[in-house]
Amino acid sequence: MRTRTLWLTDQRGVALPMAMLALLILSALVVGFSVLSATEPTIASNQLMVAQARSVAEAGVERAIWALNNPANTSGIPATGSIPAPYNGSQLILVSNGGSNLGGFRVTVAAATTSPYPPECPAVSSMSRGDRCIVAVGWVPNDTTSSPKAHQKITLRISNPQLVFADPPAALSVRGELQMGGNSLVDSRTDTSCGNKVGTLTTGNTDIQGNATDIWGAADGNDIRNEVTDAGNGPIPANAHDVVKNLATASFDQFALTDADINALRLYAKAHGTYLQGSVSFDASNTIPNGLVFIDTVSGTNVT
Repeated sequence: MRTRTLWLTDQRGVALPMAMLALLILSALVVGFSVLSATEPTIASNQLMVAQARSVAEAGVERAIWALNNPANTSGIPATGSIPAPYNGSQLILVSNGGSNLGGFRVTVAAATTSPYPPECPAVSSMSRGDRCIVAVGWVPNDTTSSPKAHQKITLRISNPQLVFADPPAALSVRGELQMGGNSLVDSRTDTSCGNKVGTLTTGNTDIQGNATDIWGAADGNDIRNEVTDAGNGPIPANAHDVVKNLATASFDQFALTDADINALRLYAKAHGTYLQGSVSFDASNTIPNGLVFIDTVSGTNVT
């Protein structure tokens, strides 16, 4: 018996399904391109507004930095005290070019003592006296329109080491007791550019040993050395003499450096000043350099 194999060669019935499948694919492509062409202008417009909002926010940052660098200007930010408008975020500052409005920004500048403190800023405990947090939010076209709008936020921290020093009233200020002897010298009369300071200031006793020790203050206006004023656990008296002892701790804390202040000065000295560790002796062959000089502990940790 012989077996025959039959091959189907008539494919006329396949043409219609293939044609319909190709038509379906083409229809889907046409619909897809139609939707894309309809939404592309909206997407492009949104991307443009976001880019513009970013630029407007950067303008807010530049405005805040200018205000911080010009504290004496009527439009600046004072070095101390509360932050004035518009740098407290209360006003939308418009940005225009050739009479055409580009958007606006709200900028908030905060110190560690600012209340309310912006949640976007670093922890208060990490902010030194010289640190300022800037939060700038750029809006396009503005923050009140009911039409589509975009906004971008920039947050950064800047630092001015000169603001870290809270105007201490003495050439040498010590929390606790101070002992001086040998031929040691403290003289605040040689430079009064920061005001007339007393020589030394302590919250405890000041022990002067020997006749070769000289402490001179500029606050009392005379040239008699080693005169002592006892603060009696109160604030520093007016016209205090060369040596002020037993200052109230609360008065001392007003100008004492916090951990955040010390950390900021350490970083600045490493980058732009003189950073030393351990025991250091300054003399004729090793003079104190200009600028910020930071003498750190051996371990590099703050003294508690």
